[in-house]
Amino acid sequence: MVKNDEARHVTSLTLDLKKVAHNLKRIRTTVGSKGVIAVVKGFGYGTNAPALSKRLEREGVDYLAVAYVEEGVRLREDGVSAPILVMNPDSMTFEALKKYHLEPTIVSLTQLRSYINWRALSEKTPQRIHLNFDSGMHRLGFKDEELNDVVEILRVTENIEIGTVYSHLAGAESSLLDHSTLKQFERYDTICSRLRAGFKGLHLLQSFKTHALNSSGVVRFPDHKYDFVRVGIALLGSELSHNDWGLEPAVSFNTVISQVINLPKNEGLSYGFTGASTEDRTIAWIPVGYADGYPRSLSNGVGKVCVGKGAEKFMAKVVGRICMDLTAIDVTNRLVKAGDPVELFGDEISLNEVAAKAGTIAYEIISNIHQRVVRK
Repeated sequence: MVKNDEARHVTSLTLDLKKVAHNLKRIRTTVGSKGVIAVVKGFGYGTNAPALSKRLEREGVDYLAVAYVEEGVRLREDGVSAPILVMNPDSMTFEALKKYHLEPTIVSLTQLRSYINWRALSEKTPQRIHLNFDSGMHRLGFKDEELNDVVEILRVTENIEIGTVYSHLAGAESSLLDHSTLKQFERYDTICSRLRAGFKGLHLLQSFKTHALNSSGVVRFPDHKYDFVRVGIALLGSELSHNDWGLEPAVSFNTVISQVINLPKNEGLSYGFTGASTEDRTIAWIPVGYADGYPRSLSNGVGKVCVGKGAEKFMAKVVGRICMDLTAIDVTNRLVKAGDPVELFGDEISLNEVAAKAGTIAYEIISNIHQRVVRK
């Protein structure tokens, strides 16, 4: 019988928690504040949500944030006790929110009324909620014209505390969109001022905290820090505006060489016989493909990997079409063998670089790493 540890995929995604802690410190230094909401949705952006969350909890973040109740439940079952904000709970999950001490975001009048009706039947103790207002992204959140209704509904509802009021920035990573981003800040500031005025005299409603900055917002708009910053992928050492502000890559995607072959000149390889060359070549196959989350768009010379370690490491170009489970790289004139280490992204090749080559963003690359890839 094959033992479980002997049957593991040789391709791995490694999370360096010390670097996560370093990145958190850099974020706090950048904004001059310790108020941090750490976003760990998508199971920690595809890494290891329990390990990531427990380390962030030890580092004293104010909240962990997830997208759905299921993610929060899993963290609770794994022993995470920090406050957890759920950004998109469904009315069918209100009981789970209560059972696992999760704090819901309310995004619409329909959802607000549904939550209050549920509370009237099942829960009398004070409950903390969060309000998401749409300041221009036009995704989830209350609209400007609904603000007065929110105030009227909550003013007459007992034992509800507003933990935070927040909004999402749609283009903080791009200087071309600064005009729109500044307009979002202006709208958000107005919303918060109107809410405080509407809840005047009601401490549980009026004393809410604020947050709007995402990872790129922290870099480009540190003067708009509010009470909390809300960061996710920056904790892993990446963010969309590409500024060098001391983050360290905390996630690496690695594999090993499976086989080395000699390929005659004028011969293509892989599906479609693509990538033929006028020279003889040495090709190494690595056990990672698009089923593992390595994008097929990196085929035929678009992508590259780092082979080896130390002084012997070198960059090798992806050749041919990436397969579901395998990728070919050109190692001509290099001494390589089966078992040699290969980095797909990490310390030598940045996640942002891979994303740019693949025509996407770092968020998509990392969150698409398949569960068969071993998490370390």
